[in-house]
Parts: sequence; structure tokens; C-alpha cells
Amino acid sequence: MLSYCAYNSSVLPAWTQNGFSICFLDTVTSSILLAGMVVGGGAQLLVYWMWAIRLEQQFQPQPKGFRIQIILSSLIIIQYIMRIGFSTHYAGHLHGYNELSTIFYILSWMISLALLWTERSKTLMSYSGRGHGIVLLIFWTCALVNETLAFVSWHSPQWWWKLSNKDQKTAFGLWVCRYVLIFLLFVIGFRAPALPRRNYNLMVNEDRNEELTPHPKENVQRSAWAGFWHKTKLIWPYIWPKGHYILQIKVIICLLILITGRVANVYVPVLYKDIGNFIFLLNFIYNHIQQQVTHKLHNG
Repeated sequence: MLSYCAYNSSVLPAWTQNGFSICFLDTVTSSILLAGMVVGGGAQLLVYWMWAIRLEQQFQPQPKGFRIQIILSSLIIIQYIMRIGFSTHYAGHLHGYNELSTIFYILSWMISLALLWTERSKTLMSYSGRGHGIVLLIFWTCALVNETLAFVSWHSPQWWWKLSNKDQKTAFGLWVCRYVLIFLLFVIGFRAPALPRRNYNLMVNEDRNEELTPHPKENVQRSAWAGFWHKTKLIWPYIWPKGHYILQIKVIICLLILITGRVANVYVPVLYKDIGNFIFLLNFIYNHIQQQVTHKLHNG
């Protein structure tokens, strides 16, 4: 019966022979990634299934970035399948941690694909973010950190840094491919090319206003006031939040402060004039008193 770890060793200790134990690292990281995606990703999928609405095709960005993300995620899954196939080919058997970690990694990336597809096709009306959800961002970050931990075990004979045989060369090549794919997905994911750049409510309101607003002829110029009222109607729901009385009171206070500041700016020159006249009067009184005192002292 094959052991769970290679060389009949155990999962612990985690640090051995100048590096992390591959059995320990693959077991722990794959379990953490799968648990995070099952709990966090499952909760997000449930929320989207219950409250999200389908994003209309006309408001979705170009599919090029989304296709790149799908291709990169799919290649990572294929890479894990290839890794377990090469391990079986060169070693003739698989250890328990190979099978467990491969299954967990594949399931984690499949859930990430489901989240990616859901965020592309649906949206929450109450969500005002401009990028991917926190679950996907944390997952891509943890996956990249997981692959980066291999550098810590640079001098460990357990790892494939020496490239002494075909098994190590193949494992190293697959790690390089995996690292590049995850890094690209990490960078592209934070840019979120598959998601709209603007709030869905704002885009829908603008589209409806464009449909209701008649398009003027090219030779007729619209007045400045017409454009002003059109823009005011568009942004008014965001200036005056209906039903939020505390926010409405804050808006009124801000407007009063703004008006007070404008009125004060008008009276600044008048106040400067009054201050100047007062200083001139004080100077005149001081000079008059000085002259009278000097005259009295001179005459005895």
C-alpha cells in the first residue's frame, strides 16, 4: 500500500531539509484554497442567484478580456491534470497527497470559473464596485503566493531546483507554466476587463434618457440652459437621495454652508474698506493726541 507522502514520510514536520515539505505544502494550500472557494465562493454564488439581475448584452464590455481569463483558468486546470499524468508516468504510481491536492486544486479553479462567469453575466443593483469580488481577488492572490513559496525551498533536495532527472525537469517546467499563468490571471484580474467600468444603474438611466430625449438636427444648436436642465435631471437622484432623511438633512446643511460662504465672499471687500477706514481714523486720533501733548509740553 502506497504511503500518503513520498519516501514513507509524514505530513509533519512542515519544514525539513532546508525547505518546506512538498507533501505538507500541497496538502495545506490546496485544502485552504478549496475551503475558501467553497465557503466564500459558494456564498457569493448564492447571493447572486437570489438577488442579482442579468446584465444586458449591450452593457457588457468587449469579450476579449473575459475570454483571456477563461483561457488562462482552463490552462491552469489542464496543467494540474498533466502534472498528475507525468507523475504517474515517471514514478509509476501516485502518492496520496498528489491525488488529494490535484483534486482540490482543480475543484478550486472550477469554482473560480463559475464565479468569473457569474460576475460577467449578472450584477447586484446595490453593488457599487468596479472590479471583481473579494473572493476571486483573494483566491488569485493566495494561488500566486502558494506558487511563490517554492523559492523559499531553493536549497532543499526535496524540490526540483537541481533538475537532475526528467521527473524534476518536467515538474519544474510545469511549475513555470503554472506560475506564469497565475501571474497573468492575477494582473488581469485586478484590472477586471470582463466587467463594466461604470455603475449599472447609471448606465441604464443614461440609456433610457437617450431613448426618451429627441435627437436634435445637426444644424440646430441646443441652448446652454437645455443642456443644464438635462444634466440636472440625470444627476438629481444622486444629489437628493429619496427616502434617506439623514442624508437629505446633510445635503441641506452643506448647501447652507456653501451659500453662506458665497455671501461672505461678497462682503469681504466691504469689510476690508471698513477696516481701512477704522485704521485711518485711529491713526488720525493718535496723531491729534500726539500734537496736543507735544504742544502742552512745549508751552510748559
